[in-house]
Amino acid sequence: MSRPVYLDHVAGAPLRPSARRAATEALDAFGDPESVHAEGRRARAILDRARERVAERLGAGRDEIVFTSGGTEAVNLAVRGAALAGRGRGNRIVVTAVEGWDVLESARNLRQDGVEVTELGVDGGKRPGLGPVRQPRGRDAPAGGRGRPPGPRRGRPPPL
Repeated sequence: MSRPVYLDHVAGAPLRPSARRAATEALDAFGDPESVHAEGRRARAILDRARERVAERLGAGRDEIVFTSGGTEAVNLAVRGAALAGRGRGNRIVVTAVEGWDVLESARNLRQDGVEVTELGVDGGKRPGLGPVRQPRGRDAPAGGRGRPPGPRRGRPPPL
């Protein structure tokens, strides 16, 4: 009998055994990592170890690693962070109309902070029309900053 193929990894995915062990260890550490008692110190050690491993795999500094409670929080942090950090290069962020609701809502909420949000329409093949962002430069450049939307990242980091 063949094993079914699970394709909905957006909603959830099976855990690797190593991830299951790490998650179980973290869930068993119920202390507040900001506390000085034994359980807090244990939780802090687990958190610090995880941050070090992720930073090492990504070639980043441990202070560059931020853990969030889930996807929506991570998306909001990334979208707001990119837009607000890029204000010195421009005050605009560009998204496509087919982004997930979390990306679109995070971008739209930036309007309250005075950020110009450009939502690109897409063609029948769901490719963005680049007319509104053809050659922006200087203060009109998207907050991402190079005069064009960023391309997809190639490859994947090695497994943790």
